[in-house]
Amino acid sequence: MRVEFTERTKNVLAGRAGYQCSHPQCSIITIGPGEKEDETSSIGEASHIYSAAKNGPRGQGGLTEEQLKSPENGIWLCKVHARLVDTNNGAGFTASQLISWKKYHEEFIKHHQGRIVNKLHWISKLSIVDSPLFQDSISIDFAKITIIESDSNGAGKTAICEWLSSVSAINRLERWVNCEKLNIEIYLHTPEPHLIEVSVNSGRISYKVDYLDITSSPFPFTCYFFDFNYSKKKYNKTSNFFAEFINISPVLLESLFDYVCRNKKGILKSIRFATQEELEQDDDSEDEKERDIHDIYCMIQGNDSYLPFECLSGSEKTRVLLDVIIASLNERSKYTPTLLFIEMNETFLSKDSFKPYIERLNSIETSFQTIVTTHSNILNECSVGFPRYELIKGINTSTLRKI
Repeated sequence: MRVEFTERTKNVLAGRAGYQCSHPQCSIITIGPGEKEDETSSIGEASHIYSAAKNGPRGQGGLTEEQLKSPENGIWLCKVHARLVDTNNGAGFTASQLISWKKYHEEFIKHHQGRIVNKLHWISKLSIVDSPLFQDSISIDFAKITIIESDSNGAGKTAICEWLSSVSAINRLERWVNCEKLNIEIYLHTPEPHLIEVSVNSGRISYKVDYLDITSSPFPFTCYFFDFNYSKKKYNKTSNFFAEFINISPVLLESLFDYVCRNKKGILKSIRFATQEELEQDDDSEDEKERDIHDIYCMIQGNDSYLPFECLSGSEKTRVLLDVIIASLNERSKYTPTLLFIEMNETFLSKDSFKPYIERLNSIETSFQTIVTTHSNILNECSVGFPRYELIKGINTSTLRKI
């Protein structure tokens, strides 16, 4: 038995979408004049995100009957895309992806109503036309969270992230400058649709936006890579490590820590600079090398006392850094479009420890997109509903499979 939307819910979904299709590459107006002066014509449909029927596309996600027929479980689409997302039992169109479309489109409508001052930026697709890693052209559709996985090193997970970051800057393209040919296309909504073409050919990097040649990308994205490269360096103070890892001036750390403490999430109960007494205790250490390291102290869940950050376990350090990074990017994304790249292979987190962060990054509190790279099947249980891609490494090149 199907759980159908009420007429009121259909009207709510259509109205919140501005009577436009919510597919990020469509936005066709779905209502207009009918054949008679007192009639209208509609080509829109209220589609279910989680299925109206028990064995339908994307399943029912454990939702009750009331939740299945609520506006939260619906998305307004044109008839073409309403059929497309349910074809082959919804294969290729996850619940998370449709939720992301809906969120982006409603923000788009708010912007055109004048209710949002800052423009929303959303990357919907990356097409890799030519590259040294893939024999054939490939495309990846992005939601709020997108997972790219592979069992092999060198299959292209990091490369895809580096190429995508060229939406704003070329610093991550440096190791590709001398490759024979690299051509990518990035589909961006600001909320107006734009096509960014980036080409690398024998030491030269070229940009095009909407088919016009430009010298560099005009879009001010913050692209943050959570990859622990900084942890391999030596720092005389923990605060210097935090400043470089977060990409923030050391003098702003205290304000960021205050913000994190006011918005308690994750493992962190509190984070602060060491007191003078704590620093003096450090100075009494027998090991001269440790004298000025411990200047950041944390109180974490399950503990009512402060500990130096350096005394936490690898998993605890990772979660503390994620808490601080997410808080920092939440602030930045209010004013600057933001992308977060997380390389799970570089962290000390288990899938159970990472699951709350996946849920948090997909929640309404975050307004930026996240791309997670990991080994195959590591995040099976906590990635249900998110678009997932697997890279399969061959002898010379890799192939892409949508899971």
